[in-house]
Amino acid sequence: MKQSEIKELHNEQDFKDFYLNDAPLSFCEDCNNMIYFHGNGFLEIAQPEDLKKGQKAIEGQQTRLKFYSIILLTAGEIKENIGQHSYHLRSGTLYFVGENQLHAVEYWSEDIKGIFCMLDTDCFSILESLATKDS
Repeated sequence: MKQSEIKELHNEQDFKDFYLNDAPLSFCEDCNNMIYFHGNGFLEIAQPEDLKKGQKAIEGQQTRLKFYSIILLTAGEIKENIGQHSYHLRSGTLYFVGENQLHAVEYWSEDIKGIFCMLDTDCFSILESLATKDS
């Protein structure tokens, strides 16, 4: 893939195919068993250290995510381009990558730890409605 090409990632399988070698069907068995009453939502939760172990050499390759990502970094460092901005993120950072956002990984340190969550619009809407249900 050329540096200027943008790969669209539509779901968790596209993510695994693009970023990882030999990824499991799911990193989160409970996520795999969720039932959606409307739409075809997905939720995947993984530890960045597990993703790092299987990571392909994708540094600098741009993607357009068609889902949301939320990352809590508890150890290590990440350098990523999100939209038109470059970020150097360290332990103690929680960050969000929105749907349809341009994204490129530049660097994940070997000691990376935390929680990585990706979810689509259907799942995000369900979570949002649950959070505001009692309001």
